[in-house]
Amino acid sequence: GCYRNLKNYKWINKVNFPFDYSLLKERFITQPAIENKLKKNIVRLGPIENHISHLVKSQYEVNPYPKWTSFPLSQKKYSIKEYLINKNIAFKENKTLNSQNLEILVAGCGTGKELIQISSIIKNCNITAIDLSKSSLSYSMRKAREYKLKNINFYQCDLLNIKEFKSKFDIINCNGVLHHLDDPIEGWKQLNGVLKEKGLMRISLYSQMGRLKIKPYQDQYSTKNIKDFNAEIKEFRNNILKSNQDLENFISFSDFFNLSELRDLIFHYKEHQFTIPKIKSALNDLNLSFIGFEDINNLKIDSLQKQFKNFFTNNENILNLDNWHIFENSHKDIFKYMYQFWVQKN
Repeated sequence: GCYRNLKNYKWINKVNFPFDYSLLKERFITQPAIENKLKKNIVRLGPIENHISHLVKSQYEVNPYPKWTSFPLSQKKYSIKEYLINKNIAFKENKTLNSQNLEILVAGCGTGKELIQISSIIKNCNITAIDLSKSSLSYSMRKAREYKLKNINFYQCDLLNIKEFKSKFDIINCNGVLHHLDDPIEGWKQLNGVLKEKGLMRISLYSQMGRLKIKPYQDQYSTKNIKDFNAEIKEFRNNILKSNQDLENFISFSDFFNLSELRDLIFHYKEHQFTIPKIKSALNDLNLSFIGFEDINNLKIDSLQKQFKNFFTNNENILNLDNWHIFENSHKDIFKYMYQFWVQKN
């Protein structure tokens, strides 16, 4: 069950599982069967025409990312203003933040972990969740049912077609999606087009500097014609485990220890990497204001900002991206996982 996909065997439903193996049956047979039923009712909006979108879709149909089981939900719900204040995000007051019924778009919801966190922590919100992959969407839908969340609507949709909704959103969350598009800036423009005036976006992008140590491995496979990803990934991991030097580059990435996640890390069909100057240029073109980084490195919420302030003894502007570029150059692993930040429409 840990090495083969049990749901693909026709005889599997004839197996009588003893009680000690009930969790295995649930994880590898019952839950996938539920997801297959959910797939049949997923509404698709617009065509998926872009070549890279097709490739990325095919990857996540086979390897939904990330595979997760549970996490603790927030014990308290917050208004969006309370949430942003807790995260030290320097938003400007607007109608969106005072809305009694927030419309939130999660563009690229994947398997739903972050989506469900948002639903459980933000008060008075309706969530529209889109993704290319029906496998990812059905996983998200199953988890939403498990957590008894009823404020989420799911659609199969390429974010390049987001205008199909013919409505605008107060907040857009796009975590780790833009950098897998054929043209990330074009995708960002499409999202910006459905963001309300003075609305907010939470964006996550891979850092070129942060991914420096794994880039050679990605390049090694970027042009290789791989027919069996599972076999290739296992061989790659075995080779890394035999090399102490290479292993040091991977040991801090939890993705290394999961087949679907390691495919996402090293074997992705398309990955763009960003620099802070490139982000600054994009924000200028899109008429968006940077309003703060969020810490995702498993540190305390304010520790990234504390490090910034400790580094600049002259009390430099924490919203100046030029300062953050200087800071990253001196702390090359600080955005090892991703840049995660908030912007606001001018």
